[in-house]
Amino acid sequence: MNFIYNKSTLKLIAAIGFVIMWSSGFIGARLGTQEANSMTILMWRFLVAGILLMIWWLLTQNHKISLNTIFQQVVIGLFAQGIYLYSVFVSVENGVSAGTSNLITALQPITAAALIGPILGEKTSKNQWVGLTIGILGITFVVSGDINGSLDTPIWAYVLSFKQFPHLH
Repeated sequence: MNFIYNKSTLKLIAAIGFVIMWSSGFIGARLGTQEANSMTILMWRFLVAGILLMIWWLLTQNHKISLNTIFQQVVIGLFAQGIYLYSVFVSVENGVSAGTSNLITALQPITAAALIGPILGEKTSKNQWVGLTIGILGITFVVSGDINGSLDTPIWAYVLSFKQFPHLH
């Protein structure tokens, strides 16, 4: 049982858990929404994540976290994960393929990087705009095939994949 208290082992376990949880999200959305609604799946997902975080907190004895820090993390989690994941799960639940939803959400960081430049007074280069345009055209090409092949899926379900908040740091 001593191996659990080794910091490098804990980091490795956390990294592996993160990769598994993150990479299984879209597949889990597709498989899970066939059996239960989005809110139920996310409730269980967040419950497990909360229990794992509580175990980590107890094992690392990092008890000096302020209420202000906890509140900030809850707000970040609400926007960055709660609304983000709920939008993706409802999108998939209503017929958008997991792959298509993943492609759409993958544009989020690129779009945020390109559009935040003018807001922060930074110049977005021609190459960045060309890359963004190519990315949007590629996603549009792939998604249009999915939309045409699935007439039962409402357009608003595809739009939900765009309704995400940038990851807050």
